[in-house]
Amino acid sequence: MSGNRAAEGVFPLWSISQNINISSLDQISRNGYVNPGKAGVFAQKWFEKFEIKAPSAGSDITSLSGGNQQKVLIARGLASNADVILLNDPTCGVDISTKQDIYEFMQESKKIGKSVILFSTEDMEMCQCDRVYIMHEGTIVEELSGRDLNEKNIVETAFKWKSGGEEKGSEDIREKNGVMAKILDTRALIAVSTFIVLYALIASLKPVALTYKGFNLLFAAVIPFVMAGLGQMFVSIGGGIDMGIGMAIAFANVEMAVIGPSDIPSSLLICTGIILVYGLIGLFIYRTRIPAVIVTLGMSFIWKGLCLIVSPTPRGKCPDWLKAVYKIRLFGLTGTIIFPVLALAIAFWIVKISKYGIIMNGVGNNSTMTERSGWSTPLAIFCSYAIAGAFVVLAGISLTAITGSGDYTIGNNYPLMSIAIFVLGGCDFIGAFSSPTGVVMAAFAMTSITTLLTFARINTNYTMMFTGFVLILSMVIKRFLNYVRRRA
Repeated sequence: MSGNRAAEGVFPLWSISQNINISSLDQISRNGYVNPGKAGVFAQKWFEKFEIKAPSAGSDITSLSGGNQQKVLIARGLASNADVILLNDPTCGVDISTKQDIYEFMQESKKIGKSVILFSTEDMEMCQCDRVYIMHEGTIVEELSGRDLNEKNIVETAFKWKSGGEEKGSEDIREKNGVMAKILDTRALIAVSTFIVLYALIASLKPVALTYKGFNLLFAAVIPFVMAGLGQMFVSIGGGIDMGIGMAIAFANVEMAVIGPSDIPSSLLICTGIILVYGLIGLFIYRTRIPAVIVTLGMSFIWKGLCLIVSPTPRGKCPDWLKAVYKIRLFGLTGTIIFPVLALAIAFWIVKISKYGIIMNGVGNNSTMTERSGWSTPLAIFCSYAIAGAFVVLAGISLTAITGSGDYTIGNNYPLMSIAIFVLGGCDFIGAFSSPTGVVMAAFAMTSITTLLTFARINTNYTMMFTGFVLILSMVIKRFLNYVRRRA
C-alpha cells in the first residue's frame, strides 16, 4: 500500500468495489472471465468488514474521506490473500479512530498468518510491530524486539547511527562523487555526446567535415531544427506539447515566400499574428483544461488550411532582405553558427537568467504555488507560448531562406522531429526542466544523421528509422547515467 494514496493508491475513476477487487481478480474469475455477482459479493464482504463509511460499495472512491480511502487500500491488500503486505506510512493524514482501526487490521493480519512490513514516520507507531530494524546507509545496523522495543530505544538507536560509521576520508569521497554526479546530471550531456559521436563518424568517412567550410556545408539546414526544438521547449514550459508546430512552421514559410517578396509589412504582420495566436492557444488550453496535444493537433489542421489558402502548390521566392540576413557574416562566422548561437543565447537568458523565465518555469512545475507566490499563471503561460510562436516563425522564415520557396508539405516531419530534439536535449514534459543548450546540440545531432547515412552509402530512406534508433539508444544511456549518478 503506497504512501502516496492519491497518486499511487486509489483508482480515482473507479468505484469502491473495483478498487478492492483489483488485486483479487483470480478469486472472482474463471477462465479469464470475471463473475459480476461473485465480484459484488466479494467486495461487499470487505466493505462491511472494514466498516467503510459510504452509501454502498458501488460508490465512487473519490467520494470517501482520506481515512476511508485508506481502509479501502488495506482491504485490497488483505483480500488479495498475499502472504506479505507492505504498508508505507498507512496512518499518514487519517484521524485517530481510523488509526486504531488500521492497527487492529494489522494485528488481525498477523493472527491469520500474514506478514506485515510497515514503514512509518511516527516513532510510536513502530511499537505496534514485533520487530523493528534500524537502518543506516542502506544496511540494517540493529534489531529491536521484545522488551527492548519501545519508543525511547527506537529514537536513541536511530540517533546513535546518525553520525556514526563515517570512515576517514569520506568527505573527500563525497566531494568526488558530488562532482561526478553534477557532470552526469548535466541535461545537455546526452545531446552533446550524441553529436560528438555522430560528427566523429562523419569525419572518419569524410575528413573534410572537420574544416570550417565542410562544417558549414554539412549543417546549412540546421537552423530550422534549432528554432523548432526551442519552440517545442517553450510550449513544454507552459505545460504542453505542440503537435501543430509543423504546419505552423509551414505557414510561416509559405506566407513569407508568397507574400513577403511583394508586401513586406503584410508578411511581417502575419508573422506577428502567428506569435499572438500561439499566446492565445496557451491561454485557451489553460482556461479550458483541454490537453495541449488535442488543441495543438486541431490547430495543425487550421494552420494547414491557411497554407492551402495562401498557396496550395509550391511557389514563391525568398525576399531579398531575408537573403541578405541569411548570408550575414560576423567575425568570419556564417549564419550556420551565428543564428543557432544567438537563438541559444536568447533562450538561455529567458529560461535560466531572466526573472520572468524563472516564473514561467514555476508554472510548469506547480501553477497553483506560482499563483500563491504572487504571479499570474495565465500571463506566464501566454508568454511562454508566445515565445514558442516566435521561434516557430523563425523556423519558418529560415526554411524560406534555405529552400528559396514556399511549400506546406515541408512541415510534415517537424512535429516528431522537434519532439525528438526536445527529448534528446534533456528536457522534460514539465516546464520546470528545460535545457536550451541541450536542444541546440540535439538539433545538430539530428541533422548529422542524414549526412552520416549518405557518406556511409546507406539509403537515406532509412533516415527516420536510424533517427528513432539513435533517440531510443540515447534515452537508454541517459537512464543508465541517471542510475550511476544516484549511486554516486
